[in-house]
Amino acid sequence: VTDNGNGTYTATVTAPTATGSGVFVATLGGSAVKSGTGSQTQATVTYTPGTVTKLVYTTQPSGAAGGTAFTMQPVVTAEDANNNTVTSYAGTVTLAIKSATGTAGAALSGCSGSRTNGVTTFSGCKIDKSGSGYILTATDGTLGVDSTPFTVTVGPAVSLAVSGFTSPTTAGVAHNVIVTAVDAGANTVTGYAGTVHFTSSDPQATAGSGLPANYTFTTGAGNDNGTHTFSATLKTAPTQSITATDTSTSITGSQTGITVNATTATVMAFVNCADAGVSYSSATCAGQPIAMSNNTTLTANVGLFDSFGNPSVPASAVTVSLLSSSQANYAVSPASVLVTPPSSVSAQFSVAKNNTTTTGTITASATGFTSITLQLKKV
Repeated sequence: VTDNGNGTYTATVTAPTATGSGVFVATLGGSAVKSGTGSQTQATVTYTPGTVTKLVYTTQPSGAAGGTAFTMQPVVTAEDANNNTVTSYAGTVTLAIKSATGTAGAALSGCSGSRTNGVTTFSGCKIDKSGSGYILTATDGTLGVDSTPFTVTVGPAVSLAVSGFTSPTTAGVAHNVIVTAVDAGANTVTGYAGTVHFTSSDPQATAGSGLPANYTFTTGAGNDNGTHTFSATLKTAPTQSITATDTSTSITGSQTGITVNATTATVMAFVNCADAGVSYSSATCAGQPIAMSNNTTLTANVGLFDSFGNPSVPASAVTVSLLSSSQANYAVSPASVLVTPPSSVSAQFSVAKNNTTTTGTITASATGFTSITLQLKKV
């Protein structure tokens, strides 16, 4: 205490390291200094935090499983040099996986931080890849702090990853397809022991005929441990998918966008028949014998297909001869058509019917193909 020599005194107080407040009273010569009201003179001093010098984890991240939010979300507090929370802190704390910790290529996502009185509480933080030794670095400008190391475990299976089937492929050719049980972070669930069932957008691919039968995954040394390779065959162009579904839990997954190309043309068929006279139109020329009105013309195509019914471009030009059973009654034109690569899978012709009551037949024939017939009749 300093005597100012004018009846006043100046007291110098050194604040403690902890925040809070203190009450000071004055004495002179061993006697209390009192105010005009007779009460002892006193003053209350509040100890406030200093400036922010560091960030600290007041709650460490833990309870992490691949692709799911930590059960214990991190909390980061801004403190001064004496470890007091700086309630006026207005900065923004961000989190990142520290370089060379955890599993290479892992991603931290979902973090949302809420700051109140110098304390930033995070929610939704998750890491995709399982592994040990993860460290999260919390930063704000030049301030930074590392969490204690923690582990991201493999979570429960939430989907089936279906992959590996060759695309593009040729109809009827078998390929491997791999099914893996994965958690929310796409980590392989080695303990998966479910039974999977296969389906496909390809109507010609069914269990035992292009698709594998139901299969139960095995665990332990030398067994599946979450992943198994199957064989599958797709038959229908142009684009298909393969889906695997757990028969109990209904977790599922698909490989989509598989391009299926037609194989070698081996079959001829009449397609795209149309007769305006009777408003007849059929992509497959169904309902033979086809009814035609007198003095009308039917248009149709001769198409080339592979053994699975896919339109197929021939390796070289195919000449298709067309023969009417009665050219006078059902005049076919032209007498032959040409299906040519690289883009053509069919060729058009027409049949003109006169005033006849008889039936007629158009026969198409080509080298290397079985002949086909188109049956015609009067309406």
